[in-house]
Amino acid sequence: MRVAAGFAGSLSGLGLLLSLAGLYSAVSYAMRRRTREMAIRAAIGAAPSKILWTAIRDGVTVLGIGVAAGLPLAVAAIGPLTDILPSGLNPWSPVMFLTVGILLLITGAFAAWAPARSITGVDPSRALRHD
Repeated sequence: MRVAAGFAGSLSGLGLLLSLAGLYSAVSYAMRRRTREMAIRAAIGAAPSKILWTAIRDGVTVLGIGVAAGLPLAVAAIGPLTDILPSGLNPWSPVMFLTVGILLLITGAFAAWAPARSITGVDPSRALRHD
């Protein structure tokens, strides 16, 4: 029983790590594609903090919608899986849902912040030429 619980926990942890890596790369790529927009904002006088806040807000907004849409899907997917889980595991734990949702949002915010932060330190004309 303990082995099965450890195996289920290991697989769920691995799945979470893979989803965080995919989420980070997708959001980071989307922010990198906005380099030109951020450089134009910097060129016309936007403060670096304003550019960072806009990038993080846009990234977290999209992720928040995704987490809200994915929650019912996750709840629906748990139903059929409860039969194969070892006894003693509670797949309906609200703490688990909350923790995973917050972890996804934090990862997405960092993924949006990192490229925006690197762009704010570059001369706008150089960033515009790069594209």
